[in-house]
Amino acid sequence: MEPISAMSSVVGIIGIAGQLTSYLSNFITTANRASALAQHAFSEITNLSMMFSQLQGFLANQQPSQSRAMITVDELVVILTGCSVIFLELEKELRGPSNSKEMGVWEAVKWAMKESTLKRYSTNLASIKRHLIFY
Repeated sequence: MEPISAMSSVVGIIGIAGQLTSYLSNFITTANRASALAQHAFSEITNLSMMFSQLQGFLANQQPSQSRAMITVDELVVILTGCSVIFLELEKELRGPSNSKEMGVWEAVKWAMKESTLKRYSTNLASIKRHLIFY
């Protein structure tokens, strides 16, 4: 993966993370009792977004040989691909329930049905975060 394509991937991930945090933030503020899982997913995505912003700065400021000294290109591809897939799938799942200011009963039920999905994706995101912290 060339530095420019890595930068493009990071920018895309940061954009999707913004959409996801918007969905979850609206849910958390409008639901009477937003689940701890939704709050945890919001936190994981926010933390990953900050980490990818730092990675973007790192990639922009390093010579290709220097940036590869800390993390191999193959490892970066795996991390970026995994996070992209998870974010896109999660965005697709969260797009369904209404994010309006007033949450009705049906919207609350739709969100409750997303609990297992949120749990699975939160676990996967935590794994990606651990990999990024390691490097």
